[in-house]
Order: sequence, then structure tokens, then C-alpha cells
Amino acid sequence: MCNCIFEIGRKIKYSICITVLFGCFILGAQSDNQTSEDDELEEVLVVGSVIRGTPIDASHAVTIVDRNTYENQGAPLVVDLIKNLGGSNGVAGERSGWYNSSLPAAVPESVSNVNLRGLGASRTLVLFNGKRQTYLPARLVGGRFVDLSVLPSVAIQRVEILKEGASAIYGSDAIGGIANFVTRRSFRGFETSVAVDSFDSAQDMIFNAIYGGSIGDLGDFAVSFEHERRAELEAEDRDWALRPLVDPWRAAWSSVGSPGYFWFPSGIDTATTPRAEVITALRDVQWSGKVDPYCNELNGYPEHPAVDPYYCIFNYQPFDNIIEELQFSKIFAEMNGDLGESSNYHLEALWAHSVMPKWQTQPSHPPFPLLHRGVLEIGPDHPNRMAFCAEEEYSSDFRQECQSGENWYFRGRPFGNGYVARTAERVSTTWRFAGAIEGSLEVREGKTTFYELAFALSGAEGNVPIPAILTERLFLAFRGYGGPNCGVGVVADTSLGPGMRVANTEKAPGTDGCLYLNPFSSAMVHSALPGADFYDRQNPAYDPSQANAPELIDWMNSVSDIDNSTSLLVLDATISGDLISEKLSYASGYQFRSFTAEGEPNEHGNLHLNPCPVLGDQSCLTGNFGAFTFINAYNPYDSEQQVHRVFGEFAYVLNDQINAQFALNFEQYDEASSLDPKIAVRWEVSDTFTLRTTLQTTFRTPSVDDLLEGVPLTVTNYVSQVGAWIPVDLYGDESLDPERANTFNIGLIASLANGINVTLDYWSYDFQDVIGSIPHDDVDELYANPSTRSYVQEFIYCASGRSDTLSDPCDARSITRVEVPLVNWPGVETSGFDWYVTSVMPYLDGQLSAGFSGTYTLSYDLKPLQFAEQIIRPSVNAAGKLNFGNPLLVPIPQWKSQMFLTYSWNTKSVTTYVNHISSYTDDASHDGFGGVPVSEFEVESFTTLDITAQWFLERSGLNVAFSILNLTDEPPPFANVEFAYDGMTHNPKGRRIKLSLSYRH
Repeated sequence: MCNCIFEIGRKIKYSICITVLFGCFILGAQSDNQTSEDDELEEVLVVGSVIRGTPIDASHAVTIVDRNTYENQGAPLVVDLIKNLGGSNGVAGERSGWYNSSLPAAVPESVSNVNLRGLGASRTLVLFNGKRQTYLPARLVGGRFVDLSVLPSVAIQRVEILKEGASAIYGSDAIGGIANFVTRRSFRGFETSVAVDSFDSAQDMIFNAIYGGSIGDLGDFAVSFEHERRAELEAEDRDWALRPLVDPWRAAWSSVGSPGYFWFPSGIDTATTPRAEVITALRDVQWSGKVDPYCNELNGYPEHPAVDPYYCIFNYQPFDNIIEELQFSKIFAEMNGDLGESSNYHLEALWAHSVMPKWQTQPSHPPFPLLHRGVLEIGPDHPNRMAFCAEEEYSSDFRQECQSGENWYFRGRPFGNGYVARTAERVSTTWRFAGAIEGSLEVREGKTTFYELAFALSGAEGNVPIPAILTERLFLAFRGYGGPNCGVGVVADTSLGPGMRVANTEKAPGTDGCLYLNPFSSAMVHSALPGADFYDRQNPAYDPSQANAPELIDWMNSVSDIDNSTSLLVLDATISGDLISEKLSYASGYQFRSFTAEGEPNEHGNLHLNPCPVLGDQSCLTGNFGAFTFINAYNPYDSEQQVHRVFGEFAYVLNDQINAQFALNFEQYDEASSLDPKIAVRWEVSDTFTLRTTLQTTFRTPSVDDLLEGVPLTVTNYVSQVGAWIPVDLYGDESLDPERANTFNIGLIASLANGINVTLDYWSYDFQDVIGSIPHDDVDELYANPSTRSYVQEFIYCASGRSDTLSDPCDARSITRVEVPLVNWPGVETSGFDWYVTSVMPYLDGQLSAGFSGTYTLSYDLKPLQFAEQIIRPSVNAAGKLNFGNPLLVPIPQWKSQMFLTYSWNTKSVTTYVNHISSYTDDASHDGFGGVPVSEFEVESFTTLDITAQWFLERSGLNVAFSILNLTDEPPPFANVEFAYDGMTHNPKGRRIKLSLSYRH
């Protein structure tokens, strides 16, 4: 039987279907000459049971992607392999879509995950050789996940995907299912390869090698190495990426631009005017200012009715890469040997190190939450304002304001068009050391007990730096005290709008090494946006003498960073055997797990050291967002969790047609415990048809992050009532209930004539007590309504303190901070079908195989969330939707399918894959950034055709593989999100030509 996955969807064009199906009878099959493993030495153990030698795996919905399948697909990256898998939705990797939207850059683009049934990546248990691996070093609401990208692809023999809950067998986290990566432990010889994957504007390269053999009586070993170099793919490299302003605020457009918009209040001076008066005055004029004269020519989208004349908008996508440059090195080694006649050992070690040398972001971010606080003040003696007014043609629309001696205030970002992107280096390291001793004991005559003692110790660490502008330095630069050689500081003063004032100094602004920031278009030579008037010609107002000095820009910027680390220790002891020979088998065991997670921010990004806008100041009572504008800072944390688990399993053979599995798992945490049963039955109705079914309960305890009460995860979110981005704290809760699910699967297996095999499974999940945050915008809306305000006052901060402690609480537009608790959502009910059809037969001088498989998600119903006696989130049928903005949901296309054809003869093979993802809807239930409503639209279907040809030159040991992936160069369909496509579902690269040369001996 061919161990391939292949899928076809209902909506593929009939012409493709007919052509490919007809080809099923002419072409196909995998080469039997493409392996270096000694098949006699490999014991195939499939996920679903820990009982040795029992074919109970046939009761489970298991998909196996073996090495031949992987190579016939063109040896894709793990992230692409998982994206095409029918049962997986919402995959992080390369570009994580809006996975980072509420946790900026917490998930680096070097990682990849598997998210079975779209229930959340933390709810799919990932195993390496059947043992657990540590989680990603990043705080995530709802639980962390395992990074799949750390294993060298050359070390992987197969991937086993169990697409149903499995807590009764494997314990917590296995709500969605299991992904087990099995390595090439029986490899003998030497194999090395180099692959070049070329596509428009970029080229990826992978070099790998594996060597295996014996060390005398000590045993057998295999060592593998891989180095991957992934190329940068810029937004400008793809025509579909840079979109016009459609349905504002999602597709990488911002209302806060550079050049910007100017406000002209009267009678305020941030050096003397009380804070409340400054904020009120700026709010009163926020819709009556003027844009920079060359705003439209630089922003590339003149006079858009949604924004003109109140904003000078800005497109930041040209500065953010679609795919980041990456260098990734991985080493995996394992050793297996005998410890006597009845026992053996296994040892393995892993080290992986990734570097993104220049993770890229925009020249500056919007200076939220500062716009209404007067930080960006332009006094009448500001030299660039004076020069602006002196050019009467340039400032013709500002003549009245130029004659005034009042302060102006800037609504914009300090750097944008005309400036270069900022970069930061992101580094992560993962390691693992695991081992096991297996053996057998004859406890009584004719009865053998098998045992396994195992351990796995793994760890990971990584940083996620984000360039960020320091608030106090932005304040100083607007007042002429900027630059590394100025030496003038600030003094915290919460009575003033900016929260600070210039420290006493004898220096005059703009002299003696002190510099002004120029916010006018006279500092910008070109636009960064293709299509803008000044993209390929110079801005006529540009004056080199007024350009902002590089040393000023560097001085204003710092980095918000946190070094995260995790470690996981797992100890296992298992026994198994027969109670009644060939009739009743058993397995039981104990497992101990200890997980630790730590995070240490850098100095400027540490909220314990710098909670206030002024570095070192600890006096701010509310809004302690940190020292940066827009970019959030971090709280240090240190948490741990320990688990004790015992389980038992029985396999019972009722007769030649029926066998069954019974399992029970008990797991004890510091916070909770759970007892989960499972029953699985397999019935061979006839030689042709077999039925299988499983019924079980599964659970997942709250993660260490979900339980962390005293250390909030602070993020930046837009609050429409305030009209600004403000800090939002996500707080854990030790009283959270564990997540629980009831899962059911029933399947039909058919072995038909002419080598045709068919499986069809119906699956169902009733997922309860799902852990997630209350959406902050729902809390904001409850507070804005006087009739429901009292329900949420404890979560709202005003300038004077927490709202429920004030005699005169602020109104909604004066919110300075929001606290959001984590809660148990009522749950999710989802169901659907998986199918798998394959046929293998001889044809002419070779062998052909063909097939298709896929997943249809019938329903995905998120139950309504009630809070404060209000239904704040109605029920949602998420199947077939983009699900933008919902904290519990990822994109759920209803159909995901894949079809393949292979023909192999002698030492050659040709394989074709058709990958299909159906269209899905953005139902516009979540407004764009800034509270601007968006229109409902359809994310179109995505169908790609891949072809791979392989030729193994047996005498020389050389294998040549040539692939054309996405043959027709299909672009990813447009999605109204920041990068104009759904990075959790689709591939942005376009047509790829891949050549791989490998040598095997």
C-alpha cells in the first residue's frame, strides 16, 4: 500500500479533475529504489497505542507521510507540508498572518507548527520518536506549541498524524490529535544532498547529510546535519502584495503617516499647560487640521474619501518583508544497541540554531498613545517650521498658521516615506537529549513482560527584538534637544501633558550638538511606495540641509526585547504484555513531566525597571506602558509546572473479525486533575469492508502562562473609544478550569478490486471550557455604555486610577489602560469528513499509483461568550471563514484536498500533485484598524500544480530531482489583512523551480 497523502477538493475545475483522474490509470507510483534504510531492521510503531505488536492502530485515523512521499512532493519545507495537510488549519511559519496581532512578534518567523482541526496549535501534541519535546520560548495565550522546524529533514523517516483526540493514551495536550516525527534510526551508509529552490526575486538553499553505521559491539548510530538558507522576499517583489487602500486599515495602511497632519490649538504650551487641558485642546482640534502639502504625492493614494482631509495616510508594507532572511543549522544524532539478549537502548541528541540577521520593520511606528499629550510639539522657533513658512508656495495653505505664534502639534510618525526600514537580529536555539532502555522479562512460564524506561530533556531559548523609539527622546527631538551629543535630559512631571519636561540646561535648542527632528516633507527625498508620484522622482520640496541626521535617528531608536527560555523533563516507565495469549494484551505506565519557562527583558524593555515614559521613573500611577512609543515592553517572568500521570490500556481480540481497545488516563497537576477514558473498536465485516470507531474524552490543563496571575502580558491594541493604541494587560487566572473535549470518530475501510483502497472517516469534537482572553473591544463597549459600565469598571484605568476606585470615573474616550482576564469560553463543536483513496498497480515496465484525499469541515461552531450578564460574543459558525480578529479562531477553509499521480520505472519516477484549498469568507464581523467598517468579501480558492521528476543513477549513487512547484504561478488569493494574503493558509512564493542533487552510498 502506498503511504502517501493526497487530496482533491470539490471545487477544482472539472478539466483538471478529468485530466488528473484519467492520468491515474496511466501514470503513478513511487520508486522502490529511493531508500538507504535496511527495512528488516526497522520496527514500525504507529501512534495510537503503546501495546507492542498489536495492530490496534487500524482502529485510528492515522495518516503517514513516509520519506518516499516527502521526496515525491519535492522535499518541501515542513511548513508547506503541514499547510497542505487536510486536517490542519492555521499554520504558523514564514509569515504568521495575524498570529502576532495581539502579541507583537512573540512568534518568530523561523518556527512552524501543526494545528489539527484548527483547534489551536497548543492542542496538538507533537512527539519526536514518540517522546515529548519542549514548547516554543514565547508567552502565548491559550498555550504554547512545539516548533517542528528544528529537526533536520534529512533525519526524518516518516511523520505519523493521528487526527483524533488521544489524551487517554498520551496525556494532556492531545485534544486535536498527535503528530509524531520518526527518525531514520536504521540508516546505514552515507547520504548528502544540496537543493536550490528558485522563485521570482529569491532563492532558497538547503544542504544536508546523514551518516550511519556501527561502532563495534556498542551499537548502531546515525548522525544528520542540515543547513538552510532562506532568502528574503520583499513586498515590492510581488504585484499582489502592495494594495490600494481598499476597506481601510487592514491591508497595511495606517492613518498615521510621514509626512503627517498638523493640529493648531490655541493657548497651550506643554511646558506649562496642565495635562487635562492639553489633552482636551488637542482632541477638540483633531478633525480640523491640515495635511503636509506633499502628503498625497508621497503616500501614493491622493484624496481617498475615507481619510481625506483628516489624515496623511501611510502604507508600511513596503518596509515589512513577506518572508524574512533566515539561516538555520540543525544536528541530530542517535544510537541504538543491545544491552544483552533481552534488552536494548536508544539515545538521541538534537541541536538547532536559527538566525534572522535582519528581521525588518517600518522606519517608525505611530507614536501612540502620545498623540493627544503634546509630545510632538512644533514651536514657532522650530527651524524647520520657519523654513517651511518661508517657502510661500510650499506652505501656501498654511499662511494663517504661519503668521501665528501658537505651537503646532504633529499627528504623524517621525519617520516613514523617505527613510529606510529598521532591522534587528533574531536568534533561537533548541536542544534535546533523550534515551530509553527497552527489554523483556519472563515473569512466568510462557508469559513475557516488556518494559521501557525512558527520559527526554529538552530546552529552547530565543529573543524577539523589535526596534522602538524611546518616548523621552522623541520628546527632546521635537524641542531641539535631540542627538547623541546633546546631553540634555528630561524630568518626569505627570502634571504636564507629555508626562515630562526638559531638564534644566544652559544649552539653547538646536545648538552645541543638539538637533531638531524635522517632521515636514522637506526631509524626505523619495516615497517608498511604488506608484506614488515621488517614488521614482525626487520630492521638489526636499532640502538636504533639512534632512534628519542619521545619528539623530539612531539615537532615538532602541530595542524592545525579551530573552525567553523553556525546558521540559519527561520521565517514562511502561510495561506491556499478554494476559491471555493472542487474546488480551495490556500496557500501563507512569509519566512525570516538569516544565519551566522564563523571560528576561532587556533594560529599556523591562517594565519592572522602566514602567513610565521617562527612563528610570517609577512614579506613573496609570498607563505604565513603558519607555517606548507604540511598541510594548515586557514583564520578566519565571514559572513552572509539574505533572504526574498514570495510564492503562487493554487490547482485546473478540474473534477473527472484531478487536477493541480500552484505555484510561489519570493526570494530576498542581492546579487540576483529570480522568479520561477511551474505547476503540475495529470490525472486519468482510474481506472487503472494515468498520472502525473511537470514543474518548480528552483534556488540556491551563498552561503556565494562562495561570500566571501577577505578571501580565502587556500588548498594544487599538481602542476605538479612545481613538488611539493603548496598553492592554492580559492576566492569567489560577482558577481557570482545564479544557475538555469529547471526541468521536467512525470510519469505513474498503479494499476493492484492482488494488484500490478507500478510507472514509466522520469525526466530531465537542470542545468545552476553551481558554482565551475576553476581547478587549467588548470590555471597551461595555464601559462606554452607561447601563453596563459598572460591570467592567474593575478592568478600566483612567488618568487618575482604576475606574471602580474613583468617585468621578472617566468617560470611555479617556481610558488609559485596559486589563483583560483570561476566561473559559463555553466551547467549540466541530465535525467533518476525511477521505483517502489510493490505487497501486503494475503498468508497462513500471508501477503506477494514484489517489486523492482531503478534509471537509462540516461545521465549526464557537459557542456564545457571556460576561457581566451580557452576551458579548454571539455564536459563530467559523467553517468556511477567515475569522479575522477572533482570539480563538484561525482561518477554516471547508475543503482542503490533494491529488497525486506517480509513474516509476527502473530507477526513474515522475510525480504530479494538485493541491486545493477552497474559498472562504471574510464576514466583516471585525472592523479594520481604527474602527473603520470593512466589506464582506470572499478569499478565493487556491489551486496549485506541482511536478517532481527523479532519476537515481545506481552505479554512481547519484540521485537527481527536479521540481516545478506551483507550475501555473498562481498568486495567493487576496485577503484583507496586513500582508494582503492569509499567511497561515497560503504560500506567497509563486512558481518555484527546485533542483536537488544527492549522493547515496
